[in-house]
Amino acid sequence: MKAIAKPSLVLFSQLTNQVAPAEALILDVQKIVAELRNEMERIGRAIGLLEQSGAEKPRRGRKPGSIASAAPVGRPRQKGLTPAGRKRLSELMKKRWAERRKKQA
Repeated sequence: MKAIAKPSLVLFSQLTNQVAPAEALILDVQKIVAELRNEMERIGRAIGLLEQSGAEKPRRGRKPGSIASAAPVGRPRQKGLTPAGRKRLSELMKKRWAERRKKQA
């Protein structure tokens, strides 16, 4: 089994050809970690305050009582033909078909 080569760690000090003591690097990392933990605590407190504030979420959609949700104004729409209208339409169509037959003959 072949051993996998680990990539070498390149430090900023090596890139700039400066030698930094190991203690300085450890202190810098510890300082960064401490600052990040403080930031996490601040963010956690801010989230807690926002959740406790009881601020309502913004509504989605139309406002209640808007024009679209109000009852339609004017005459209600009829559904389909009345029997009288159906009979009248039937007579008109029969007349139309009879005229077409006369033209074709």
